[in-house]
Amino acid sequence: FVGYTLLQLARIQQTYGDFGNSEETLTEALPYIENNIPYQNGANNLFGIAAKELKNYEDAVGYYKKVLAATQDSILRVTPLNNIAAVYIDQKKYQEAISLLNPLVNSSLLDKLPFKKALVLDNLGFAYAKYKQEKKGLDLMYQALAMRQELNDSYGSIESYLHLAEYYKNTQTPKVKENALKAYALAKKCSSLPEQLEALSYLMIYNEQRGENNYASQFVRLNDSLKKVQNNAK
Repeated sequence: FVGYTLLQLARIQQTYGDFGNSEETLTEALPYIENNIPYQNGANNLFGIAAKELKNYEDAVGYYKKVLAATQDSILRVTPLNNIAAVYIDQKKYQEAISLLNPLVNSSLLDKLPFKKALVLDNLGFAYAKYKQEKKGLDLMYQALAMRQELNDSYGSIESYLHLAEYYKNTQTPKVKENALKAYALAKKCSSLPEQLEALSYLMIYNEQRGENNYASQFVRLNDSLKKVQNNAK
């Protein structure tokens, strides 16, 4: 029970963007879950998320590979494979990410797992777009977003809108603001501070290009709130 409670606490800390303290909570949980493989996989997955967000990319891949090594079920392997691909995208290793995600999309494995399929499609599309195959990437990202909207997957849709905001950022079109606003609204609904900050960062960039800065105060206020949450947890 103690191990489970600590894992849930770490998950909540990550929702509030408190990745450093979530690592401490996960470390505290380890003695209580050493004989429980599913809980160990859950902890390693959360360790991987924290490491990725803190830009410790090699550590993140290492944690996700631990989950892969302990997982034989093909369906359960989808999540760590997708997560490794997401780290590769952050590292600009787009070809490596595509090579991991393409086989998943082309298999029948995800046909009955629409939430997972949308997740993989979105990351694959984002990787293609970054790899200078914009049309293919954009088509896949919009396909993933349509699936998420049909599934009422609010949290997944945040990532879709953020990816689209990033894609349109260099073209300086109103679609940056449109997608960032949608991401921000959903992130507020889901009480996810990191995604709110990311959405506001796109809105700030878009406004600065037009001599405005309406979102800067919101960004600063939210960032201060995040720091208070982190400090109170110490």
